[in-house]
Amino acid sequence: MTSPRFTAKKNDARRSCTRLLSALTCFGVFLFVQFVSISAIAQDDLDWESLKRKLPKPARGTTTAKQMLELFGVTDSHLRFLVDNEPLEDADMDTLTRIMYRFPDLTLEDIHRWTSRQWDESQLFENTDDARINFYRITGTATKVHRYNLLPELAELLRFDHFFIVKVKPDHLSNPVLVATQFIPLCWQPQIIESEDGDHQPGFDAVGSISEPCSIDALFLKTLENEPRIEGRSLLFAANRIAWHPKQVSPRQLTNPGIIYQSELGIDAGLWDDVRRYNRQPIGTADRELFYQLLAMSQRTDNQHLKQLGTSPLDVSESIRKASTLQGGLMHLSGTVRKVTKVEVPDYDVKQRFGLDHYYQIDMFMPLGDRSIQLKRSRDDDQPLVFEHSFPIQVCTADVPENLKELINQPLVGVAEIPRIRVRGFFFKIWSYRSSYASSQDIERMQLGPLLIVAEPEILPSLESQTGMLGLVGVGGFLLLLGGLWWSLWKNMQEDRTVTRARAARRKDKQLGATDEPVDPEAIRAHLAELEEL
Repeated sequence: MTSPRFTAKKNDARRSCTRLLSALTCFGVFLFVQFVSISAIAQDDLDWESLKRKLPKPARGTTTAKQMLELFGVTDSHLRFLVDNEPLEDADMDTLTRIMYRFPDLTLEDIHRWTSRQWDESQLFENTDDARINFYRITGTATKVHRYNLLPELAELLRFDHFFIVKVKPDHLSNPVLVATQFIPLCWQPQIIESEDGDHQPGFDAVGSISEPCSIDALFLKTLENEPRIEGRSLLFAANRIAWHPKQVSPRQLTNPGIIYQSELGIDAGLWDDVRRYNRQPIGTADRELFYQLLAMSQRTDNQHLKQLGTSPLDVSESIRKASTLQGGLMHLSGTVRKVTKVEVPDYDVKQRFGLDHYYQIDMFMPLGDRSIQLKRSRDDDQPLVFEHSFPIQVCTADVPENLKELINQPLVGVAEIPRIRVRGFFFKIWSYRSSYASSQDIERMQLGPLLIVAEPEILPSLESQTGMLGLVGVGGFLLLLGGLWWSLWKNMQEDRTVTRARAARRKDKQLGATDEPVDPEAIRAHLAELEEL
């Protein structure tokens, strides 16, 4: 009969072996899941060429501002209505309207080239005719906004129905100036007074007081006196837009720390209005100016500086739901590289203004862990795009490490080592693009995803290296488990041998007359007494 003690030990050994085998099985499953996740990362093929096609190539200017306006139909016959040292009259507004209509045809490169940055107001008061229809850089504080509405018939013809007259206190001038422009930040715009039928009344119908830092490349038109919207002698300018440079974070104005940082470096925060307006759409002309301004800025910063400013991890779901609130914010993320593309910049004005002749597009996949993301076209969409393990992210940067330059235009599906990077930069927009995954469900379906503009990426240890280290750790753990299993079995065998030896000794003792019965001391003493009597 087997000893109860030995039976218990054998059962413990069996349980230990079972637990060890379960642990080995779980570890194997973990390694398999990791392998499957890595394989699933590089499945889609994203259409990045759409970005390049959507960016227009502006015409290269070769004339002065006055000559260009003449080509556009704004001639001396219109400029003669600008009477100096008089307040704004109806004739002035007609000429301003014509200039507002033609301003978008002036390229930014031309305006940049024509603008004088060092000047004095005496030049404009004393040599008005020579200074007229020249551009001047103004920096200061916008203090008041007036809205001027066009006649309905004229608005229908020109395809815009109003423009603004903004009062600006320049940093380097003694008197405020007035600047006429079509485009100001949305948060500057005053409440509009409407008639009973909903139409805007022609002329000045709204005014708002503000105090916002700004800069303007402005076209000088005339001198002003006795103007009711401004005190004392002043100057009238026109501009395509007024650049806004906020200094404080404001949820109401949709300014976050990232936008404030951009503003400090000279970027127009008002451009975010245009980008927000076209969220969930492909990259287009409305995104162009801010896109290149941020790219140029990325050349002047680095990851360490951005880290010190404070970056938040990109949350894909939040970025899609709250894009307008989060746009411009400082973000960071890590992931695997899917594709690296070098994009040549065809736009002459971008090359001249920013010194950019190329940039890099990086398609990458951000791991999701145990989360999943569903992209629906509507609340009733019963066939959403489902992403598990990873999500496709696109980033643009002015420069990349040499390791990534070697991979330009090479799909990284099935390569031995898939690069991993960490990026820090600015959340630009939620854009839509064509992907093979979305098209597999519906040929017309577009995919949504975050687009970021970042500083030069940081190279991280590759997944293969980590997998290799994980494999080494796994092998080490496996050997330790085998060692533990061998030790447990060896100990049980030793104990079995001890029990076996004990049983054999007892059998030997019985063969030699030994007994397992207890000995009575009184019987021994009686036996000794009998021996003494003999």
